[in-house]
Amino acid sequence: MLRHTAYMNTASTIVPYLREKLDIEIGTQAWAKMFEILSNFDLINNINNQKWITLHLCEAPGAFISALNHFLVTRSELFISFIYFLLIQY
Repeated sequence: MLRHTAYMNTASTIVPYLREKLDIEIGTQAWAKMFEILSNFDLINNINNQKWITLHLCEAPGAFISALNHFLVTRSELFISFIYFLLIQY
């Protein structure tokens, strides 16, 4: 018998666990992926108190922005201005 993808995916419980334990805004695999990247690689530093500006294109529902914001609030004193563009079709 074939099983549903969520049953076969051993990592399927990670995002619900993150939603519950970390009280994240947007609990998606994209959020978890971005937070993992930020946590494992030294991509953000605050040399000479520089101001950072990030640009996000087609960032809907905003999981990468949410993960970046959560990372900064919980692990850094750096303030970043967010600029994002959405393509909304009506």
